[in-house]
Amino acid sequence: MAKETTAKTHEDAKTAVEAAGASRKEAKAALNSFLQENELRKNVDHSGKLEQPGLQKKYDKLRAAWTSAKELETTAKANEKDSRPRKERETKYNYPSDCTTGGDRKKFRAACRAGAKRAKVELADYLENPSKYEKAADEAKAKKSAEKAEKAEKAKAKKSEKKADTPKKDKKEKKAKKDKATD
Repeated sequence: MAKETTAKTHEDAKTAVEAAGASRKEAKAALNSFLQENELRKNVDHSGKLEQPGLQKKYDKLRAAWTSAKELETTAKANEKDSRPRKERETKYNYPSDCTTGGDRKKFRAACRAGAKRAKVELADYLENPSKYEKAADEAKAKKSAEKAEKAEKAKAKKSEKKADTPKKDKKEKKAKKDKATD
């Protein structure tokens, strides 16, 4: 049986998985042939249930060999998974060094999309030179707020002009008009 070793490369890990799988199959075949020779049922644990001590000892030995081979295969598969080389992927975003977690990256992407939307450009164009578009977006925001303030000022002036044009009526005139309406 192969011993558990930590693989140095992915290829070594693959061969370790294959070897562990082969040893597990051999151990299972030996256990099944023993069960068949002694007319015992498969898929049932006979530990401590056999009357003949020689059969019990041999069964326990075969069962332990199969169990250890199964565990060895499981650890070899885990080691193989850990030693897999990372795939190099082309990303749209050039993350800053402070974006280390997935959450940080998600926030960065959302900020980029929002910046591109504010600048009214495609995301790819925005990602080429974000500082250019951020400056333009700030200028547009300042212009928009200035226009809004100017519009509010005009509305306020118009409202005050309208009030100045209409003469104020005396209380007596209002009361007289009200009395006429009720008569």
